[in-house]
Amino acid sequence: MDGITRLVYGIYPRSDELRVLISRTERGKAVTGDLRDRISRETEDLLSTFRGSSDIYSEPCVNWHDFFRPVAGFLTGFSLGKLQRYLQTNTFYREPVIESDLSLRDRFTEIDPPENLPAPLFGNDKEAWLTLPSPHSIFQASKNPSGIDEEKFSDSIFRAYAEIATELGRKGIVLRELFPYSDRAPDFLGALNGKFKTILVAHPESRSLPATGRNHKFHSIVASNQLLARAADSYEVPGIYALDGYNTKLEDAENISRKSEIAREILSVPRVVVTSNQHFDFLPRVIADRKLAVLKSLGAS
Repeated sequence: MDGITRLVYGIYPRSDELRVLISRTERGKAVTGDLRDRISRETEDLLSTFRGSSDIYSEPCVNWHDFFRPVAGFLTGFSLGKLQRYLQTNTFYREPVIESDLSLRDRFTEIDPPENLPAPLFGNDKEAWLTLPSPHSIFQASKNPSGIDEEKFSDSIFRAYAEIATELGRKGIVLRELFPYSDRAPDFLGALNGKFKTILVAHPESRSLPATGRNHKFHSIVASNQLLARAADSYEVPGIYALDGYNTKLEDAENISRKSEIAREILSVPRVVVTSNQHFDFLPRVIADRKLAVLKSLGAS
């Protein structure tokens, strides 16, 4: 459809078959190799669907228990603490603990992070963008006995992300912001921008957006029209929330089309990125698949 770039990102719901196999493996009734094979097959099947349903897509991350544990696993200077509830949902994450300066572990692609499923961190599809939590989200979610400030922490995270993207041959990174920005958002883009295209999916309840330096610009920021209008110099293409990752109600393609037209008119742009306000892991797999079909129905750019 003219004027729309479709984006699917983040953790995708596992199939019932994979959930059963995970349970069997944890109880010692299935072998680790079988689980690895199943995750690899399911990941490739989903990537095949993503390629036909979207213009920009990332790995489905079906081997991630939560959004922070893999990051804490491939960086030194982190440990994992207690389970914490994510906002007002029934989802939990293992609290990262910042213990010292951060750096990327050697041979990170071969590491199985603590308490993560036994599978490689990232797939082999070089057209897939990386979906990773923004440094701001990790910092907000973490316990910080080290006393490292957010600016230094963000620089370390972005250096690691750049190394990962380079090693894997990726052209873009989707940064997911899991917590709302308050009235003052950090300026953290300079450490990464210019090396890779970057899309920021801000939390829908944010009241502000990150500042960017004179020579730094996001490929896209996904946020409310009001915030996007105020941050017009910070992105190349604005992005809008058109699919609800919390609600099982199915969206209508015509309504999404009208919403994108309104956004393009308000922001005076020829194109918008259309995506979800949250990755689909909060939804039953069958509902996520149907929402993905709605995204596909919007047509190729």
